[in-house]
Amino acid sequence: MAGKAQIMTRLVRWLLLGLVTALGALAGLGYVLLSHPVYTAKAYVLVVAQNPGDSTSAVSYAQAYARIAGQGEALNAAAAASNGAASVSELRSQVRASTSPDAPVIEVTGSAGSARHAADLANLVAIGLVNTANDHSADTRMRLTVLSAAIPPADPASPRPALDIAVGAAMGLLLGAGRAPVTVAPAAAVLNRPEKAGPNDHDARTVIDDRIRDDNTAKRDGSR
Repeated sequence: MAGKAQIMTRLVRWLLLGLVTALGALAGLGYVLLSHPVYTAKAYVLVVAQNPGDSTSAVSYAQAYARIAGQGEALNAAAAASNGAASVSELRSQVRASTSPDAPVIEVTGSAGSARHAADLANLVAIGLVNTANDHSADTRMRLTVLSAAIPPADPASPRPALDIAVGAAMGLLLGAGRAPVTVAPAAAVLNRPEKAGPNDHDARTVIDDRIRDDNTAKRDGSR
């Protein structure tokens, strides 16, 4: 009985793990099929100090320019240069700028539903930032230039079918691993539970006990 209980426990555990893993993979596949693709493209802007002695300050200016890339004059200049292809609100929501802590380089990332539009958004903001910053170069003694223009990416940033399905399967596996011991415990308890005697078994034992008692009584009487 104990061996049968162990076999059933392991069988239920593996069936449960397989089921929830498959369900997790299906959930990941559903996300891939239902979600819209998003493409990202990156442009890079370099901050150059006009005075070689100010080279260390270029990093600080790059960080400051990254903060203003998504607002004010830079966005207005980018929207105007798009000839109506992109609005200020779209540029503000779909473009992000970031910097490295040790290099005077600004990374401008555009996101959109098509690869071409993502690259266009990143380039518009990069050029708008360069033009806006260079208008004030006499005061800042810094000039900006586009180090690398954004190009349309070949693949979307999301969804990623293989990764999303694998993540879904992993989540299902983790859920099943945490749930399996709780689920199989009742089955093991039922298999290990001692069997109760039925009414017929009780009657049979009573008849046998009475017969033994009668035999003993007869023997005692015969010995007398």
